[in-house]
Amino acid sequence: MRLAVVALLFTSLALSCEASSPASDTTGTLSSALEPVYVDGAASYTDLPDGDCRIVLRSVGRIPYQGGYTTSCEAGGTPNGPCVYVWTGVVDVDAARFDDVAKVEVLFRTLTTQGAWYSIPATEVEASADGFRRFQFTIDHYTPGAGMSFTSLNRTEIDLIPYLVLGDGTRVFDHNRVAHPLANYELRLSNGWSVQPDDSCQPELPPAVPEYVLSYPDFTESLNDGPLVAGGQLRVSYDPLRLRATQGCMGSQGPVSATTVVADWRFDDGVVHSATVQTYTESYGYACQGQPTPCVKADTFAPVLDLPASATRVELWFHCVPGFSAGAPSNWMYDSDFGANYVLPITAPASAIDWAGGWELYNARAGEPRVLPEPFAWSELTNMGLGVQARVYVQGVTDQATPPADALQGWVLSDLHECTPGGTPTRQPLELAAIHTGPYGADHLFRWNVESTLGRCPAGDYRYRFEFSRDGGETVTLLGNAGDTTDPSAATTWRSIHSTKPY
Repeated sequence: MRLAVVALLFTSLALSCEASSPASDTTGTLSSALEPVYVDGAASYTDLPDGDCRIVLRSVGRIPYQGGYTTSCEAGGTPNGPCVYVWTGVVDVDAARFDDVAKVEVLFRTLTTQGAWYSIPATEVEASADGFRRFQFTIDHYTPGAGMSFTSLNRTEIDLIPYLVLGDGTRVFDHNRVAHPLANYELRLSNGWSVQPDDSCQPELPPAVPEYVLSYPDFTESLNDGPLVAGGQLRVSYDPLRLRATQGCMGSQGPVSATTVVADWRFDDGVVHSATVQTYTESYGYACQGQPTPCVKADTFAPVLDLPASATRVELWFHCVPGFSAGAPSNWMYDSDFGANYVLPITAPASAIDWAGGWELYNARAGEPRVLPEPFAWSELTNMGLGVQARVYVQGVTDQATPPADALQGWVLSDLHECTPGGTPTRQPLELAAIHTGPYGADHLFRWNVESTLGRCPAGDYRYRFEFSRDGGETVTLLGNAGDTTDPSAATTWRSIHSTKPY
């Protein structure tokens, strides 16, 4: 349900007479927008986000006019009303992937709407590049007037989001250039109250921040894009209805009720931190100032937590503060997992392997390792379960009392896999043979069971080396002919096996 999300998005209003960048790729003749339609938060729709470039805002901004900017009076609108600044924008829809688009619209709000969202239509103007259908929209209601003070204009804020409506009533919202499902296009002083023309669909995004989602009404908790890594971040997306719909945390004064929902958390040091999740106000009658009643203003936020480099866990809980005189701590209501708090583990950041080496030849029948010569000549030993093994150490991982078995990965590169002496080496995973057993202490032991492969390959000289990673292969440490990874030649040299194929 998109509307439940829209009603929680960020808003307010404001604007300057100076540096506002226009939408330079607008098409067609500017005309007055139709009267915006108030969007009732109680309405029900089937809503979907689009992150696949099927509908995307290309640009939005004001149009220069005689040293200033176009107002509704110059555009032919509101002849008997105030002259307000006009915004116009362009939306592209991928015609090849939609055959039943009923209409394209834009939701917007400003401080003048006092948190309420309004919809306006977008009119098709021409075919765009790459098979897109191009639509243009105009906003000339609830925007700042040309006669406002400079200070008031500079405070202007406008939020908007385009969407299309399919034949069955489904609404598909543009979440391409603003990918987060709780985000809108925000026109602010800092961006000249505009979105600059751009033919690309999606910007280059930074790495995803892990997100902890606490939902309603199913009351589930899930971590997306994890795990949490010390020194990284965590976004907390909490549905305030978990508190507002289940506990009496609204405070009233006359025709207005209000509450604030807060997220609390602490790391290993026990210091409690807090951030607002939602400010919610519900008004009736005259308090709605002419809007349909009840009217709701809800600003919802997803706080981003900075995870300390030394942290190993984070505890979270939530509380709501009734508005007005009922806001004393004794009246707060809590969501704290029935008093246990919500706890997420934090892992150490990925890094290079601290040490790898200790080459040995392992005889499964004898059950003990011995020194591995270089080159390793294999001629007479058969049916002995021979393997080549090496050890790996990573501080904070392999030296833990109960280290995770999947924290490290190892591979062997060798031309023996394809039985082609001197050929191109191929890669196969190594077996994790032991953790904290026998003489290996704080190391993990990896083993390459080589005998069965040697038995099927012709005589020849084969080469091999190992690779290790503690982050799934993104950062790899090579271990070659050198004694261990502290030797610079470890990454460039190879060990070898001489096979005479005795049978």
